[in-house]
Amino acid sequence: MFTGLVVSCQTVKIHNARIYGDEGVLGAAYVETQTNISGDIGQPEWDNMRFGMLCMDSDDFINFKSEIEELCHLNQSACTYEFQEQIKILFTKLDQMKSHIRSSNGHTTKKN
Repeated sequence: MFTGLVVSCQTVKIHNARIYGDEGVLGAAYVETQTNISGDIGQPEWDNMRFGMLCMDSDDFINFKSEIEELCHLNQSACTYEFQEQIKILFTKLDQMKSHIRSSNGHTTKKN
């Protein structure tokens, strides 16, 4: 569990969530933030689920990684080693999902 952001000697817990990547007519791919669970959802189910979701460009979302790393660098006591490792794992999964989606739709993968 993400438990590594320490504020005033207290730990802030971040819950597990699914992050979805739209695959167009194929439906969506997803990864969970704190588990190794990932998968795909068919278009009919995805069409029902996505109503009301907030969306963001995947490049903008992945840019949060550098901002979190900067926060941890500026205040090293705020981020435990475990938290920093979990952030690396999460964003590796998100990069892999982004590459999977782009390749399944015929796009070339952009390297960051």
